[in-house]
Amino acid sequence: LGGFKFNIPETLNRYLNQMIEDYAKGKTGNFTTLLIRYLNYSKKISQLQTNDAEIFEDQLNKLRKKYRKLVEVKDLSSYKQKEGIYILVLDEYHVCYIGQSCDIKKRIMRHWSRKDYFSGTGIDMFKAYDTTRIFVLECSGRWINTNEYNMVNLIDSKYTLNGITGGDIEYHIKNN
Repeated sequence: LGGFKFNIPETLNRYLNQMIEDYAKGKTGNFTTLLIRYLNYSKKISQLQTNDAEIFEDQLNKLRKKYRKLVEVKDLSSYKQKEGIYILVLDEYHVCYIGQSCDIKKRIMRHWSRKDYFSGTGIDMFKAYDTTRIFVLECSGRWINTNEYNMVNLIDSKYTLNGITGGDIEYHIKNN
């Protein structure tokens, strides 16, 4: 599906075609729900075009200042089977995605290779060449949810593709 780089018209067209195909096959509920999902995706994509580069960089610097062990990664192979938080930066859209994994390399590669990217998070619509920078904070499972939650909440939501505020479902239930 698609090329190596995100393309707004192609993505919206593919999403609309996927919705119609799913609806025709009876895979989803009512068509109004599908249209609302489409409108949400297109709204998010339109919003990306209004993001400010300078403000976005300030948001990233705020993260880097608070989390001094956050490092920029040039080679993902050194993060195979490493646990922690990763940040995928999409400089063209002045937005990032903050995620967690027990195998950072494998998880990032999964984001880039998803073929069902409309059922995943916003980052799954983007491709490897859209990601201009990657940051990693290695941390143990004991702190992973707290760190992700705090990092996502440190950045203005306009500048992230995160659908929820970080941490897994159990973390949210446990912490209200």
